[in-house]
Amino acid sequence: NLDRLIALLSILKILAETTEYETIASAHAFYKSNDSETLRLNKIYAYTLSNYRNDITLQDVASIANLGITSFCRYFKLMTKKTYNDFLVEIRISQACRLLIEDKLATEVICFECGFNNVSNFYRHFKKVTDMTPLEYKRKYLYKTTPEMI
Repeated sequence: NLDRLIALLSILKILAETTEYETIASAHAFYKSNDSETLRLNKIYAYTLSNYRNDITLQDVASIANLGITSFCRYFKLMTKKTYNDFLVEIRISQACRLLIEDKLATEVICFECGFNNVSNFYRHFKKVTDMTPLEYKRKYLYKTTPEMI
């Protein structure tokens, strides 16, 4: 109601005007990339998006970045806050989600189309990323109930 909105605005006004605060992270706590590092990351992203269906080894992607495997893993984690493997799984799962919504292929076929080597591994990663099974995901997006249907 209106009283709650007024209270919220009052709190925000106090927070905006106060000088009694302490920072929890300095401005230098976050890594700032330069143009060459942005170009390097773009090469990694492009390679991954072009080859996610295939087996991608850390050696392959590290060579794209002109780094050793250990340096690449450290670099990628610093730049993206996630491991390359987690990133690759997210790319594959996002493609699987797109294919599930298109509803043209069986889930098992989608699994292999997206670069997973076995169905149980696909289901495990899918559930971990989306918090639902592929069937639940498909039902959620294909069979939504609209207000007219109720």
